[in-house]
This record gives sequence, C-alpha cells and structure tokens, in this order.
Amino acid sequence: MYYTIETKHCLGCRSLVTVAITAHSASMIGGDGGGHNHRYVGDCPDCYSKNTQDWDASHPCPRCGEHMTIAAQA
Repeated sequence: MYYTIETKHCLGCRSLVTVAITAHSASMIGGDGGGHNHRYVGDCPDCYSKNTQDWDASHPCPRCGEHMTIAAQA
C-alpha cells in the first residue's frame, strides 16, 4: 500500500503532523497489492484524531505560536 501524504495541523494534539490523505493499491503501480489496513487515512498519526486541518508555512506554530520558516528558505 502506498499513501499520498500532507502536512496538517492536528487540533487534537495541537501539533503539525504528516497525515496520509489517500491510500493507493500497490497493484495500481506494479506492486503486489500489500494488503495493509488503511482505515486511519486522514487521522492524526499521534493521537488518531480526525480533527485535522490544512496548514501552510505562513501560519505560526500551532503549539507555541512562534513564526515558522521552511528550512530551504531559512
């Protein structure tokens, strides 16, 4: 199983997390199909909350409120 991921702001644990947003069958792209459970797609991987929202680098850190920059732009 392969996943499309995005950085999201979890409102449950107030942190930035990498969330699987779409599951793709490995057989779609030449693999063996995998058979992994993908019931947590869209959930926070830390607290399993479904309460996540989009985040971009112009927003402050959701935990401390400090300004954040993308490492390549620092």
